[in-house]
Amino acid sequence: MRARLQPLLLLLVPALLLVLWAGVGEAQRSHTQEQDVGSRGKKGGGMGVGACKNGDHQPRLSLSARVQRAQVVFYGFVTRVYKKKNKTTYPAEFFIVNVFKGADLVAKLLKVDGGYGGVYNLRDKRVNVTNFGPREDCLSPLEEQRTFIILATSKSGRKLRAHYDHPGGAAVQWSKENEEEVWRSL
Repeated sequence: MRARLQPLLLLLVPALLLVLWAGVGEAQRSHTQEQDVGSRGKKGGGMGVGACKNGDHQPRLSLSARVQRAQVVFYGFVTRVYKKKNKTTYPAEFFIVNVFKGADLVAKLLKVDGGYGGVYNLRDKRVNVTNFGPREDCLSPLEEQRTFIILATSKSGRKLRAHYDHPGGAAVQWSKENEEEVWRSL
């Protein structure tokens, strides 16, 4: 009986491995596309051209390129989203976990001493960032009680505004891989 099963097993094992390998590859591709909050507007993920409901066709940039263009990059926990009726955009309040870039500017906005590198006195502080909204309008939607890497600018020096280099590109779901990419790009 063992002799009869052996040829069958030799055929089935490679076939099962091939099916499992294809499934893992698809899961990794799907996970990568969902890492970037703004990538969901169009299949294909990070690079290429993205279309939004209002016809915006900005080129998609990598996270590294967007980090280099933003004034402030931090990751934080969304404590509150301030949505209002009949308003497309909204501000959100973040509990700062770490500041990657622009710590001096954030310290100035929060009226705290930046300290060495500006980071140590900023942890555990709350900051508001404006200009989030629905994906259909090429903005980054946020959910409370989730952690995101935020890319922002401050033209006036008085408030932070979500920075968009491509549709939905101001907020990226925090992950260890995304954090490592941010550090590599600085």
